[in-house]
Amino acid sequence: MLRKTNNNIGQLGFREASSLRNAPALASIVLLLSCFSFSQVLGGSLGRKGTNLGSATVSSAVATINLYAVLPASLGVSVSTVPLLVSVQDPNAASGTIRVPITSFWHLGASSTGVELVGYFDSPERALIDANGNAIPSTRVQGAISGGTAAPFAESSSVGTPGGSRTLYRQAVSQNNFTGSRNDVIEISVAPISDLGLPAATYGGTLHLRIQAY
Repeated sequence: MLRKTNNNIGQLGFREASSLRNAPALASIVLLLSCFSFSQVLGGSLGRKGTNLGSATVSSAVATINLYAVLPASLGVSVSTVPLLVSVQDPNAASGTIRVPITSFWHLGASSTGVELVGYFDSPERALIDANGNAIPSTRVQGAISGGTAAPFAESSSVGTPGGSRTLYRQAVSQNNFTGSRNDVIEISVAPISDLGLPAATYGGTLHLRIQAY
């Protein structure tokens, strides 16, 4: 009986010893599960709070940016070359008048004070020529604009051929009309040419037009 009792006691001691040896591992598992459950609850709570914070509107101070567009200067005229065909019926009298409508336009900056339209011939000595080679010089070709005073193409203007050009108009520009346009009619005629020994005939040539800013 004593031996059996010792065996039971030994078996009991073995089981208890085994339980005692496994106790730290079991305790670690229980602690880990507890921490995991606590982190789930805590994480869910923080996640919900984080979502609420993330949905809040956060704005910076208002910044103002001023944008300026600078357009390049531009200008032009609707007709750049005028083919002329002038009939001189009486060399002792002025010819009839040829009228050519044109439109000038410009977009300028603050540094400009005006625009001018210049007409000119390539050769002052041979502005208009007939079929036989007889030539009328530009000094006998009269130019006017929109009913203004006629004058010969005998100037040396800012552009064109020296001695064969004429400034047809000057237009002042300012802040009120840095961008603008105007419509005009150029009037061309030929003064008497009998003193040059030129006959009655039809004379042709080309008048160039150019607008210039200053």
